[in-house]
Amino acid sequence: MKKIFTILLLFSSLILISQEVDSADADLGLNKLILNQEKIVIDFNKKIDIQQTKIEKNSQNLVSLKSLLNEVQLKSDSLEMDLENEKSFNINLRAFVRDTANPFIKRTNKKFSSQIVDNNKFASNIDLINKDLSTLQSEISTANLKSLDNTEQINSVSTDLLSKQKIGLILIFLVLILILTSYIVGDKKSKKIFESQIKDSQQIVDWLSSKSESSLDNSKASEPNHSFAKNVADQIIRITTNLDRMDNTIKGFKQLNASVRKLKQALDRNEYEIVELLNTNYNSGMNVEANFILDESLQTGESKITRIIKPQINYKGKMIQMAQVEVSQND
Repeated sequence: MKKIFTILLLFSSLILISQEVDSADADLGLNKLILNQEKIVIDFNKKIDIQQTKIEKNSQNLVSLKSLLNEVQLKSDSLEMDLENEKSFNINLRAFVRDTANPFIKRTNKKFSSQIVDNNKFASNIDLINKDLSTLQSEISTANLKSLDNTEQINSVSTDLLSKQKIGLILIFLVLILILTSYIVGDKKSKKIFESQIKDSQQIVDWLSSKSESSLDNSKASEPNHSFAKNVADQIIRITTNLDRMDNTIKGFKQLNASVRKLKQALDRNEYEIVELLNTNYNSGMNVEANFILDESLQTGESKITRIIKPQINYKGKMIQMAQVEVSQND
């Protein structure tokens, strides 16, 4: 570009020189003109150099500016991606709030509303209780006044009762002594009666035991005789019933109980069986003779055999004596 300007200046200079040739002072003017033109060219070249330097600096600045623009573009792209991600996050967040948070908030609000209602009810109940307490306090005050009057009356009455109470305690003490004395005397008499019963029963059992081996054996008889076996079974039931009513510490109790077991074993050896019916449930289909008594301690509709008057006796599996029993029931 510098060379182009130089050529243009030289060309214009030549044109001017050719125009000056016709003048008388052509030589001198031409030299001056050439010197002036060279000076102009030199000055112009300096200006061109300066402009060239500025252009190079501008080119460098332009390169830097392009680099800066590229960085700005990258940051802008990154910012756009962040914005897109933020938009996506906001969309997901709104969906989460719509699907999860909103129902939870609704449930919480409903729960809080219910709690507020309950609190209001509780507050109203407290108000009622406070009113009742006020009423109760007034009633207590009235009762205290009445109590003071009653206390004075009681004090006057209690002085009269103290003297009467002493007499009453003495009488009660005397009655207790009489009851205790009669109980001790009666207990001694009862023991003597029970001991006498045990002694008599033991004699009967001993006699039955001595006869049982010969009288119960029906193996040689053409027709068995069950009268002795029935008598033994009846005595076993009678004695067992009496023993159930006695204290096992009474003299002779254990010996008599053992003797009764031996009689049962003698019946068993000779194929006699006493059927156990005591404390079993009764039903109308049972083959027994029953006497009924009312017992309200049983459940409604319940019937139970509570006493054996005569036992059921089986010989070789067949009944030879029907039971006579007492049945307690509650209709």
